[in-house]
Amino acid sequence: MAQGRVTSLTLIYSDAWQARYLRSVAAPIVTAQARATATAVAAEATRAAAASAPHPPDIQRRTTPSVGPWLAALGLLGLAGVMAAGSSRPQ
Repeated sequence: MAQGRVTSLTLIYSDAWQARYLRSVAAPIVTAQARATATAVAAEATRAAAASAPHPPDIQRRTTPSVGPWLAALGLLGLAGVMAAGSSRPQ
């Protein structure tokens, strides 16, 4: 209070001081953004390298060969043997 009146304090900043202040406040943010960008680029490179690598065989989906063709071949072999034995009998 000055002479019975309410006074206020007025601060006047220079442009150079304000620019330095804003740079100092923004420095951690800029550093964090640069670090996040570098991390994202590295992660993308890792994903691209992993995608280009050959995939291992999927042993969970491996199927065993069917027994059907083997049984059919065995039956035909038996039939051929019976026919050969029947044709070689003397009459």
